[in-house]
Amino acid sequence: MRKLFVIFAAVVLGIAYSVPASTEVHVGGVVFMDAYMHDADKDHVTNAPTGFTSGANDWQQTEFEIPDITRLFGKWTNDAGDVGMHIELGLGNANASQVQNNSVRLRHAYGWWAFSPDKKLVVGQTHNFMSPLNASQLLGWESGGLHVLGWGFGNVYSGRQPLVGLDMKLGDAYGLKVALVEPRNAADITHPGAVGNEETNIPRLDALLTLNFGSFTLYPSISYVKAEFDETGAADSDYDITCYSLGVKYATGPFTATGEYNFGVNWKSSTYLIRTWEVGPTMNGNTIEDTDNYGYWVDLAYKTGPATIHAIYGSQGSESWHAQGDIERERTMYGVSVPISVAKTFIIRPEYMIYDWGEIKTPGAADTKLGEETIAGVQFQVKF
Repeated sequence: MRKLFVIFAAVVLGIAYSVPASTEVHVGGVVFMDAYMHDADKDHVTNAPTGFTSGANDWQQTEFEIPDITRLFGKWTNDAGDVGMHIELGLGNANASQVQNNSVRLRHAYGWWAFSPDKKLVVGQTHNFMSPLNASQLLGWESGGLHVLGWGFGNVYSGRQPLVGLDMKLGDAYGLKVALVEPRNAADITHPGAVGNEETNIPRLDALLTLNFGSFTLYPSISYVKAEFDETGAADSDYDITCYSLGVKYATGPFTATGEYNFGVNWKSSTYLIRTWEVGPTMNGNTIEDTDNYGYWVDLAYKTGPATIHAIYGSQGSESWHAQGDIERERTMYGVSVPISVAKTFIIRPEYMIYDWGEIKTPGAADTKLGEETIAGVQFQVKF
């Protein structure tokens, strides 16, 4: 990993010094430092699949971390302004173990070609086009629960997979993005009956429409892929993975309201960054039964001086098939995050969030309480 970082730095510096003066080059990055108290109650430590050692008592720990949302990037645009490239690495701790902060991973590697004033071809790995908005929650990325941007607590983040996309402006107020996306990461797509060979041949389809009405903007988007399998015997050989999303943003003066509602099926089998322990489709004899998923979040922000106060709430749940009725799961987050710009490129972000994991409600069985965890502390950001 260190070798990858050295090679990247050498390439960035080499290109920066060798490109023509008319080519626009931007090299930059962000350093994140998390310092927080992490508290989990007895039910969460015992029952929730978040990496804790099971036990009878609650759990507290103070953590200082460099999360691997810390990044180094280089951007280039040619002298004609119609072709560009972006390469970005994530640096820091990627294993939630508070040991060596020496992870290096690829975040972005893509290029674009503006073949007309209002149309752009995008190829490579970058943010996918579905569900573009995020809650302003950033503390606790390496806490064992991947707490960032409200993932798994209402926010469905569509990830960064290789894609071929088209980015179009439809006049001054509207835009459309459409992409074919790599549908899998490692073992994301599996058969719920543990049979057959995965043969998903059609890429994931993502589409995003942006509708700007002045201070009010809508972001409807969709994502779809059909998971396909061969040699499944009498069992079903395919199922759908879908997400439908509607984002809303309203801004007036110092006040901004942002939120999203997401629903679909079988998110466990997707490359969406929601939670690795989300529930996928289940089997009813030889029939694959979809798991229904939903999530929503709201972020109300007020800017006062150098600080912006964010009040955040989100919830996410699922209903999966069971012979006696659906198994229900729902979890909730709520709290406050306050980024403060103490200097032009230096931000201090106090944050206090509660994550209520709710219960697993299984027909004919006692409910399983997953408990709560609290993350309270400060994140430091240094940009260059």
